[in-house]
Amino acid sequence: MGGSSHSMQERRISWCWYCPLLLLWVLQRSVLVNITKILVILLVTIVTIRLLSELSMDSTSPILQRHNYKECDIFLIQMGDVEKMNTMQSCSMESAALHHQNLTVCLAVYSEDPAFSLESVRYRMRNINNLKIIRLDLEELLEWSPAREVWALHKEELMSSMWRDLHLSQLVKLSWLWKYGGLYIDTDLMVLQDFFYLNKSFISLQSLSPEEGLTSSVLKFSRHHPLLMDWIGKMGEEYDNTNKVIWGDMLTTSVVLEYCSEELLVGGGREVGRRDDMSVLIEANCQDNLKIIDHPILFPIAKRDWKKIFISGTQDAKAVASLGRAEDPNRPRSIHLWNDQSKAIQVENLRKNSGFVQLSEDHCSMTFYREIKDKLPHKKRSLKTSEMKIILNWKLAAAGQGQNLDGKEEQV
Repeated sequence: MGGSSHSMQERRISWCWYCPLLLLWVLQRSVLVNITKILVILLVTIVTIRLLSELSMDSTSPILQRHNYKECDIFLIQMGDVEKMNTMQSCSMESAALHHQNLTVCLAVYSEDPAFSLESVRYRMRNINNLKIIRLDLEELLEWSPAREVWALHKEELMSSMWRDLHLSQLVKLSWLWKYGGLYIDTDLMVLQDFFYLNKSFISLQSLSPEEGLTSSVLKFSRHHPLLMDWIGKMGEEYDNTNKVIWGDMLTTSVVLEYCSEELLVGGGREVGRRDDMSVLIEANCQDNLKIIDHPILFPIAKRDWKKIFISGTQDAKAVASLGRAEDPNRPRSIHLWNDQSKAIQVENLRKNSGFVQLSEDHCSMTFYREIKDKLPHKKRSLKTSEMKIILNWKLAAAGQGQNLDGKEEQV
């Protein structure tokens, strides 16, 4: 046994001597050289591809830049082509920033085009320091929110709906409110004075209709407010992508009335056999955490009267213009411009004494001077009697001088 182990040890020692020699022999072989060349080429190719991909990512990073939505105190949404944003919407956004200068106002723009640039709208809304134009990232805003379940359940239906933008904006704004808390405003609401601090959480009446008297055009909620959970849950249960208003004011009113059912009962606004009396909810504080704002405060002009905002030369026009200039501290804090109805109006068809034009000069002055003032029709100034006499005398004198010159030429 001892002899065999000794011979094995000698063999190992001999192999140790042969290994370096064998390696030197292999290194001289052309096969290994070719393999080495191939490996080098592969390595260079991999490095080049990775560098090019990093350069590509760097070039698109400003467009796909993620934004910290938590920084937004006031949130507005623009769905689709931002070039279609009209002057009324531009004015509304400026007015929101003007009357909340100590807060960050964000306009989140949604586009499916990854190459879409925000620079045109940033230039249009320039010199408004507290207004941030950001990209709306659906996945990020719906992440870690109850709205994520609705998105997972109805994504294909939502994206194929002809009312996609309207339905998506409703889902996104409730998700933003749930995740971060703050104030949401539609892009067609002209702000006349600040209302961020009306209450920690509030929703506004737009009328006393028990079917659709409450609106989601203006919403303020604290983070993780319990009503939002109920509201988003109802949206998941009730969705029809062919119905434009499936998530509109009727659903809003239904959800809020259910949340405020105790206040309705105690105030005598809910009885069997008759419609709910919405007036008992005015200034109510439902479940001690949701204030109901009366409609003259944020919605002084009803949907049926939207034309009064834009007509000129009438008592209605003067009344609208006075809403933003009254000294009364209880005057309205905003006016809904009702974009669904008013979007067809062209600035060129307005007059300088219309209510909207007069309000815009005070509450969105940059938009007024950039997009409104020069487009308004200018009425020719009528001449005074004395001025007309002077012009007539000039014409008569010129005519007489011309006759004298003609006579002299004939004599010659």
